[in-house]
Amino acid sequence: MNTMNTLSRIVTVVGIGLISLWISGTAQAAKIKVFSTGVYTFRNSIDQYWSLNNSAAHVMPNNRIPSGWFQKNTKKAKWVFPGHRNVSNSLYVYKQTFDLSGLDPSTANLSGLISSDNEARIFLNGIDTRFTTPSRQWRYRPKAFNLTNGFVDGLNTLEVRVNNRVADTGLYVDITSAVANSKSVPGKSVPEPLTILGSATALGFGALLKREHSKKQKKS
Repeated sequence: MNTMNTLSRIVTVVGIGLISLWISGTAQAAKIKVFSTGVYTFRNSIDQYWSLNNSAAHVMPNNRIPSGWFQKNTKKAKWVFPGHRNVSNSLYVYKQTFDLSGLDPSTANLSGLISSDNEARIFLNGIDTRFTTPSRQWRYRPKAFNLTNGFVDGLNTLEVRVNNRVADTGLYVDITSAVANSKSVPGKSVPEPLTILGSATALGFGALLKREHSKKQKKS
């Protein structure tokens, strides 16, 4: 009975240690630094991270938001727009660049809510994601989107192309989640759980046999 208890304790202790090593060696999810529209601005209400037609994207003040039409500005996201008289039948291209250095792009996941005036289409690194908003999206609640492929190592560009048909125009993007796994260390091999369990058992039996052999020698 004492022998079995000893073996059980050895396997448990070694197993816990090895499993902890396995968990610490596996890839961990990390946040991607990509931002909602209108949240971080300069003093002149220009968005710090989003650009518009390779120039400034202005944050739309509350008194400019068409009453009863647009989603209201919130703490999580605000409308951005050209900041001057809007041009009908024009294409407005909003962009944000973010960095995936040190992260695995194949595991990246970007989710959010979007509203636009008029219809919008999301591109990632110049590739059409085929996600669109309807022409009158601004009349409804923001539409959810989720991007899981098309990411690349290093710098990435999130692009939203908004087609303005007439009068007011703008873009509202609330980034709700942006994560990717960290890259594994090259040349570092982490054992699987079953391998860990087998190793723990083998080490336990080895230690037990050594102890029994030592007892026999003392008796003789």
